[in-house]
Amino acid sequence: MPGERASVDLSFLILLTVLGVLLFRSAWVCDEAYVTLRTLEHALSGHGLRFNPDERVQGFIHPLWVAWLALPYALTREPWLTTMVVSGLTTLFACNVLAYSTAREPWSGGLALVGLISSKAWVDHATAGLEEPLMWLGLALLVRELYREEGPREVLILEAALVGLIRLDALLLVVPAVLSHGLVQWRMGERSSLLRSQLGWLPLLAWHGFALLYYGSLLPSPALAALSAGIGPWAHPGNALAYFEWTLQLDPATLPLIGLGLVSGLVQRDIRGLSCALGLVLYLLFVIWLGGAPLGGRWLATPLWFAIALISASPWRPIWAVVVSTIALSVSLMSPHAPLRAGPATEPAPAAHGIVDPRAVARRATSLFTASGLRGAPAPSGGARVSDPVVVIARDPGRFGYDSGPGVHVVDPSGRTDPLLARLSPEQVGRTGMGPFPRRLPEGYELALASGGAGLERPDLESLYAQIQLATRAPLWAPGRWRALLALNSGAASGQVDPSAWRYPEVTWAHLGEAPYAVPIGGLGLWIEGRSGRLALELSETRWTVIAERGRRRQVFRIVPSGGSVTIPLSHTDWVLLLPDAPGTARAALVPGP
Repeated sequence: MPGERASVDLSFLILLTVLGVLLFRSAWVCDEAYVTLRTLEHALSGHGLRFNPDERVQGFIHPLWVAWLALPYALTREPWLTTMVVSGLTTLFACNVLAYSTAREPWSGGLALVGLISSKAWVDHATAGLEEPLMWLGLALLVRELYREEGPREVLILEAALVGLIRLDALLLVVPAVLSHGLVQWRMGERSSLLRSQLGWLPLLAWHGFALLYYGSLLPSPALAALSAGIGPWAHPGNALAYFEWTLQLDPATLPLIGLGLVSGLVQRDIRGLSCALGLVLYLLFVIWLGGAPLGGRWLATPLWFAIALISASPWRPIWAVVVSTIALSVSLMSPHAPLRAGPATEPAPAAHGIVDPRAVARRATSLFTASGLRGAPAPSGGARVSDPVVVIARDPGRFGYDSGPGVHVVDPSGRTDPLLARLSPEQVGRTGMGPFPRRLPEGYELALASGGAGLERPDLESLYAQIQLATRAPLWAPGRWRALLALNSGAASGQVDPSAWRYPEVTWAHLGEAPYAVPIGGLGLWIEGRSGRLALELSETRWTVIAERGRRRQVFRIVPSGGSVTIPLSHTDWVLLLPDAPGTARAALVPGP
């Protein structure tokens, strides 16, 4: 009916206006976005699609977002407002698609918009300059295609491939739905259509082919750095729990809404809903495996959107849509950091467990509003443009690198933009928080970067670095380059480097066969290599963490010496690491065991 349609349009207009105001009020640009902007600036200036002009390294994880941002940035050459405007407009367009096209009924669309208004994680990352807005648009289009009642769905795989081009891990959300739809097609005899639709994977395959040829790696440098960092709940069991706890305290509506989306998929009793629910579960397991993220809400904004899309694709009675919307808003407003309550003058939440409130980061330099009003363009971060190439170490490489220009080779010690550091393990002793985890720079590395040649003191690193130079600095068809690419991408090159030397760089080393007596704790611990039946230790009066490894099996336990010797059974152990709670004050003695 025309009157009913007009009221629906008015309701959606009001909700979209509220969303627009929230996005405008919370707009900011994060440091990671400036990594993308520096890469784009170099590409447009003729230096290539790379973070540092002198080496081909993929420092971004969102190739399609780079392409999406390229034209607006090329027209303006202004990073701050351009990025916020593109992010905000893309987000509003995605919300419009979700409410008008993906939603099964008007009530479902209204509930979806209210759910987004209630989520701090979603609002915080809607204008941060990251790939989330484009990801949300891609997921909304994919869910719409999946739930379309009539006609072939041959573009479903293409949409899934584009989602993977936006960010590869998002395939966890959509691959179960793609596989289940393919299974249905196969059983219905639509095999020719199924085979034709596989061509949709070509853009994703083409990009990775280009990445292998140009960058020398199938995975971007941030992904390599994360994989070599030993991420996962088995390394830091409290991180994922702390991440979810932080979210519940500051953003109480996000996790319940994800749970509601999961239930919505399960109760549909339809292969589409069940497969989407499985995708949500897989992605949440991925977040647990990551152990969270240092930026609050970073890895929950996208599963929240996917859950909201599932909610919108479900049939809702008007009364239940109103009830759930009211509950979502009420739960959200319980927190002083709720999007509808928090303004530019609201104090951001303090950091906890290594998790930082995005508002705390934004207020320092790159938010659109400050507590006193509208901010002008942010001042330079300290990076100075130079004519002669120099090497600078920067913990936040994006903004500093963008301001410094192409004459500065910016090294991120966490390895997100560096091909060698990304393949080294970060220090484990005293490691807290959720990353990014810095690596210890090898001796001579800055000189090697500045000269473009050798200079590393460790022979195993020299071999690895030589292959990295072939991959990232030599001409694409240089002799031996493809052999180096095979070694780097198979892990054979990195396998030549002993990771323990980088995980525990300041420990005293000993060998069981030598059985030295009265080994002092030099630095942060004691590392003992070799194999033995038993190990007798005379430890000082402090608490110790003992890590013993044999093959792929690792034992971790705590001991509290009460004087005298402590005997530890070490049947055929490869190595033992002893870490005192009070580094620098403890001593240990290694005595031959019985």
